[in-house]
Amino acid sequence: MPHPKLPLFRQETTLSSHADVRGPAPDLFPLPLVAFERYMLADDPPEYPMVFVIGIDLSGALDNKAFESAVGAALERHPLLCRRVIKVPGHGLCWAAQPDPDLPIAWDETGGPLESPAAERIDVMHGTGLRIRVCRGTPRTRVTFQFHHAATDGIGGMHFIGDVLAVYGQLTANPGDEAPELDVLSPNLLKDRGGLWESGEGPRRGYFGRIVRRLSGMAWRAPSPLAAPQAPRTLPPDGSPFPAFFTRTFPREVYIGLKDRAAKQMVTVNDLLVLEMFGTIRDWNKQCGRDRPRAWHRLIIPLSLRAPRHDAIPATNILSLLSLTRRAADVDHEDELLQSIHRETEAVVGGDDRFMFTHLLQFVWRVPGLVTGLVRAPICQATAILANVGDVRRQFRARFPLKQGKCVAGNVRLEALLGAAAIRHKTRIAVSLGIYAGSLLVNMQCDPRCYTRLEAEQIADLFADRIRRRSACETALRAAS
Repeated sequence: MPHPKLPLFRQETTLSSHADVRGPAPDLFPLPLVAFERYMLADDPPEYPMVFVIGIDLSGALDNKAFESAVGAALERHPLLCRRVIKVPGHGLCWAAQPDPDLPIAWDETGGPLESPAAERIDVMHGTGLRIRVCRGTPRTRVTFQFHHAATDGIGGMHFIGDVLAVYGQLTANPGDEAPELDVLSPNLLKDRGGLWESGEGPRRGYFGRIVRRLSGMAWRAPSPLAAPQAPRTLPPDGSPFPAFFTRTFPREVYIGLKDRAAKQMVTVNDLLVLEMFGTIRDWNKQCGRDRPRAWHRLIIPLSLRAPRHDAIPATNILSLLSLTRRAADVDHEDELLQSIHRETEAVVGGDDRFMFTHLLQFVWRVPGLVTGLVRAPICQATAILANVGDVRRQFRARFPLKQGKCVAGNVRLEALLGAAAIRHKTRIAVSLGIYAGSLLVNMQCDPRCYTRLEAEQIADLFADRIRRRSACETALRAAS
């Protein structure tokens, strides 16, 4: 079916007063890209596109017209997702209007499986950074959102999806039923999306010395990629027979067990999951006969830099990256490894060090060709990526009525939310974590050039088994007491 043009959707949508958008100033666009966005655009080769995926499973009969109207309204609230990148003389790369844009929705009425959408490249120089696919099934409908990482980070993507569901809920709720509510957004805040410190503030004493020490430590500890049982192969032109991600869902009891264990050891649940990810890497490498105790393994962990001043900002990148590098043999001493993970993450997240990666990008872009050379270097930058979005409901700006702890949007209910970060060259796995309706959701994407579907499932199972054992151990201790 033909896609209506975006300007029509605002006229067709009737929203509550909470859906207000404080309009952008006339001079907001073209809007120059910030350092992190330029980095996401530079690290975007055809074989490893800088695209991440979020899928939602909905129960109920999705109304096509209402859903299209909701997407159109949400795009007006999040303007970077309906802009493309152009070169503007004197300003460099900028976000600018996409002439006569089509609504980026593909309808799939066949109910077939979703196969590797993350392998599909999105060219933001010639189109917008969002693709949506609706795949009807029984009894659920899956809606898959593909975002180019230059346009937004994962939390921004969640904000957008929450707004889509909230507008849809307002359009389809029965008279008298409770409907979702939307917060006011201020697109003009996008001008400050590259700012790091609060106004008048700056880095504290010793910050630049810590940058030097961290960079030198990373340079001397080159990470090894996850072992691959086979030589990398070229994918067929139509992509891979992989699903977008491999999912493991853990009930509330497992998550409670992890929280108890974390509290007892005075760490966070995320620290425990980082520990188990290092353990999974070691376990898999052993299975492949490539156990090298002195090898370095590195996890890249995205860090949101959002502050209270960003509360009304539309979807965008306000992100930095934390790298944790440990030897494989450190897994043999779990207590020491866990405490070292906690000390490092606590120091970074709670201080100026969380700005380091993004701040450094602002400097290295001043050296022509340096960033491009770094991202194209044929070396392993990290062994794995581990992203944790936390509680899904808290990441939605909209407020939803709940049924059995799940968000209700008019005539549909959000049953599950899945996602996968973008894998990179020699960074062969990416794991995304989240909490929804009390359950822990784990989604893993594996490089289909290096692993068969069976091997990818085995890696996901290794991580899942470690999580279960960690939680069961604490549950058993609690029961014994």
